[in-house]
Amino acid sequence: MMRIVGIMRKRQIQNLDRPHIVKLNGKRRPVRLHDLGLGNREIEAVRERLRELRGACIAALPIPSHLIEWLSRIDPKLRKRIDRAFPGMILPVADRTLGQCVEAYFERPNDRKQSTMAAIRTSANKLLEYFGESRTLRSITSGEAMDFRSHLAAVERLATATVSKIVMRSRQLFRDAERRNYIDRNPFTDVKAGTQRNPDRQAFIQRATIEAVLRYVDDVNLKRAIVLARYGGLRIPSELQQLRWDDLNFETNMLRVRSPKTERSGKSERMVPMFPELHEHLKRQDGDGELIVNLQRWPAMNLRKAFLCAIQRAGLEPWPKLFQNLRSTRQTELVNEANPVHVVCAWIGNSPKVANDHYLQVIDGMAERYRPKPISVESGAPNGALDNLIAAIDPDEDDDHGPPAPCTFQGKIEQIRDWIRSMWEQYAAGKMGDTGLEPVTSGV
Repeated sequence: MMRIVGIMRKRQIQNLDRPHIVKLNGKRRPVRLHDLGLGNREIEAVRERLRELRGACIAALPIPSHLIEWLSRIDPKLRKRIDRAFPGMILPVADRTLGQCVEAYFERPNDRKQSTMAAIRTSANKLLEYFGESRTLRSITSGEAMDFRSHLAAVERLATATVSKIVMRSRQLFRDAERRNYIDRNPFTDVKAGTQRNPDRQAFIQRATIEAVLRYVDDVNLKRAIVLARYGGLRIPSELQQLRWDDLNFETNMLRVRSPKTERSGKSERMVPMFPELHEHLKRQDGDGELIVNLQRWPAMNLRKAFLCAIQRAGLEPWPKLFQNLRSTRQTELVNEANPVHVVCAWIGNSPKVANDHYLQVIDGMAERYRPKPISVESGAPNGALDNLIAAIDPDEDDDHGPPAPCTFQGKIEQIRDWIRSMWEQYAAGKMGDTGLEPVTSGV
């Protein structure tokens, strides 16, 4: 019996002296443990944690937080050996830098649009400029995140809406790191982004302005793009890229618009009425392909630049957000034409909340319709109301009956006519008393 126990003890000691083998991705990588001065129980604890790490890597799961904490406080020699056994999987998690996190975020497959990723990249560059690429994620505090927002607003003097968007995208990047257990807490959680409304960059583009610009546009594709934005409310250029002649249905007078921006929310397309302004410009010509607007020679930046040149040739001052304000103007027009808001939003492709925050505008001169019309005492009430009232009392007022007798019926009519005229003059002059047309009476 003693001999059997001794043999088992000897084999256990031999196993502890052997390196731990990590089998990963078809390769066997040893991790030596016996020369680190660890006890038998400590070696077994290390082996158990290495098994957990291997299981997380094989299952493509985030590294558990307790293992990340353990990796951050173990012996540097052991950390290097683990790093060799798990190349690029373990140690970068514990000491992940901001630069590594940003690059990993953009290298990871995702279903976002290219324009969305470009916008997130712009915000990420702001983070890298402020904190530095070598700054570790865990060392960035909530206070420093608030300082970053203050820097954007006070030092760089960015617009409030721009600052808000950068803070929201920064929060998104750190939320991704938090979900992958790179950090324990998102430092941007308590940072208020602020409003994204910017009414100073809104502009209502009159029809006469667009018609003047179209006269200086020679390219039919650019002209169609401008018309579809101003009178159809389409997003430029994303909703032009898939717009085909087959999408025009003149029988139902509707235009089918495919929207890449809203397809993730289950709204891949919408129907837009063929407004009268669109009929003139959406006529198929010889040489046109399947697409209504051929954007091969008009990338997004070139399309905007060509539009800007046409505005300048027309002798007009360019407005902010060239195409976006055309879309905003169209939605404002449709709402002002007494169309239900939810119907207009279905045509434009946004929600009532987004429309109220970023699209609908207050047009100059809208309050003029409620200005009171001037009243001329000489000509009587508007629309001849006073004359009609007097005529109702005495239909033969214009007839020449001679001077009315004060005690006759005709004389009473003349007195009533004079009283009405006197009251009307007081009303028009703003001298009507508190009692109005009622005579002053004693208290009851």
